Amino acid sequence: MTTQKLGLGKMVMYSLSVSLHVPFLQFTNAATQNGVPLHLLPLPQSPVGAFKRSCTAIREATKFLDEPINVKDIESTKANVTIRTFEKRIASTEEDIKAMEQGDEYEPTYKPIVTIMYDRKTMDMTYTAYDKVEGHEIFCKVMEHYNSICGNANIQQFRETIQNAFKQYGSIKLMRSGNADFIPAKYFREWENFSRFIKSFDGVVLQEFNMSDDAENRQNLQNSLLDNVADSVEAEIKKLGKAKGSSSLAELIAEFGTALADKQNSEKKLGNAALTTMLERYRIVMEKVNLYKELLETDMSVVESQITVAQEQLVKLMQDAA
Repeated sequence: MTTQKLGLGKMVMYSLSVSLHVPFLQFTNAATQNGVPLHLLPLPQSPVGAFKRSCTAIREATKFLDEPINVKDIESTKANVTIRTFEKRIASTEEDIKAMEQGDEYEPTYKPIVTIMYDRKTMDMTYTAYDKVEGHEIFCKVMEHYNSICGNANIQQFRETIQNAFKQYGSIKLMRSGNADFIPAKYFREWENFSRFIKSFDGVVLQEFNMSDDAENRQNLQNSLLDNVADSVEAEIKKLGKAKGSSSLAELIAEFGTALADKQNSEKKLGNAALTTMLERYRIVMEKVNLYKELLETDMSVVESQITVAQEQLVKLMQDAA
């Protein structure tokens, strides 16, 4: 009945506002009320994690300035205190530029702007400004960012939640460079609950379009699945420190095998835990292939055989290491 109503499933597109700041308790309560599993929600940001992330965010916001700012961790002499110091690079002199042009040794100089102290017990934030104007401005920005993410679900948490739901409900990307995902009709009821939950917050725009069951859509979905599988193999090759150079799935699997062998022959070979994790990722890929084989009623034996080759390579390495 569900499959007839939806056809093959739904195409989903979403956008999020940077102004999203929802208390995490409200976020989890809304998920529970709508029957959404809480494991789809990311863990809330810890207070000290929010402080460190806020400092990093302000640093990242200034990284493209002519004179960038660095953030350094300072070991505190006080218990429960985390310290971070912001330093600004001093503009290069003519002599510095000449040294760089001649290939001479050159080390840029930084001056401190502000030191911010965070008390992990009281969650208070204090600062010492070495530059009264810029130091105060940085502190205010860190405090503003901290207040927006500590104890709140913001745009990052919302995006992660949606991506977790996509994984949970068997989605594939419809276009490699686009923002459109497909949810199979099999997961309509679960997705309906999730959609109601996530759209209940101001700042979330979720667009859903039914995909009818016709030959063109079936072919497009099959092509998208093959692209998604290839992308997953490419990601594994990159994790092994290699860059892919092939396009077909068979060639990518061969490249993965070579990259895996090279990695295991190096000093930084993968341990059993890493191999197990990689094997699990391939299991998830195979699970998705089987899901779409059933949905599209098509032969996926070639794809299945290639994924099996990758799995067998990993299993053999784990057995040899045992």
